Amino acid sequence: TKLKRLAKEYREKVDLPFIIETSVNTLNPDTIECLKTMKCLSVSIGIEHGHEKFRERILNKFYSNEQAIEAFRLLKKNNISVHSYAMIGFPDETRELVFDTINLLRKLKTSTFQASIFQPFYGTELRKICLEKKIIEENASLKEFVSGTILNNQSLPTNELLGLQRTFSMYVYAPKIMWFLIKIAEKNDLIYRILLRLFQFFINRRK
Repeated sequence: TKLKRLAKEYREKVDLPFIIETSVNTLNPDTIECLKTMKCLSVSIGIEHGHEKFRERILNKFYSNEQAIEAFRLLKKNNISVHSYAMIGFPDETRELVFDTINLLRKLKTSTFQASIFQPFYGTELRKICLEKKIIEENASLKEFVSGTILNNQSLPTNELLGLQRTFSMYVYAPKIMWFLIKIAEKNDLIYRILLRLFQFFINRRK
């Protein structure tokens, strides 16, 4: 194939490690083998959301969760680290849908990930949807990905969204027996700080 020829030429003529961004649909055993041959160090993948039907309807992303799980497994098997991107706070998203994303990331066992809050950028189809649903104002200014939302989303109020966003990594990495404490930490700053320091302690010990 063309990719195999490219991998061979790259190894012979360039032979430098690199990182890439790609999608789940481009990854299969052959492409991953080529990436390994070319000394790819890391792959970044936009997972975006963990519910297949919601992901298709809202984001036009067509891949199965099983595809993603297998792709991540093969990348790690070939010693290629994986960074993934996820978002929460989409129009019509609920708390239950957020946990679909959390649970997918738990299964993916991604090396690192970033969970951002959805922002309805100008000129996008999702901004049009938000305006049609009257969950944003016409001239509302965008927020930063980690600081808030301009959506008036009745299915996921802003305070709940922000609580989920700040505890998102805890839900992904902690055993489920701790989830009741993490839920308290969504709103309770003291519990949040205690859990954060606990997580940092265990992360530092693993290094």
